[in-house]
Amino acid sequence: MTFNLETTAEKYLSVREVSEALGIDYSTARRWLADGRLPGDRVANKVFGRASEIIEIAKTLEGCISVAETAERINRAERTVNHLIVVTGQIKARKFMRRWYVDQESVDKYLKNREEKELKEPESLAPSPPQSPQ
Repeated sequence: MTFNLETTAEKYLSVREVSEALGIDYSTARRWLADGRLPGDRVANKVFGRASEIIEIAKTLEGCISVAETAERINRAERTVNHLIVVTGQIKARKFMRRWYVDQESVDKYLKNREEKELKEPESLAPSPPQSPQ
């Protein structure tokens, strides 16, 4: 079953639908709904997410990828990606539930700037091959 942001008009979402909408594990969604980190209600001893609020959260995270996916895409370590987000601000991201969600457009812009920088770098700065003694 796939989650569709546009056609969901129910008042409540199941835990499975919440997990699909937010791209998180089922057990994480259940735990976050149960302890109040995500908006939801208990009905007949079951937890459901409030559709309108969950959909708003999902829309803010749309077009974002995880730090791990970003690291793989730019061929850098996750620690470096965190540095680029927090310290240098070269990559734009949103924080949700103590996790960074990176804007894909920001990653594209970073890669384009990195490519341009590598192309502009003059060859004279490249290390010259060692010369043999005469």
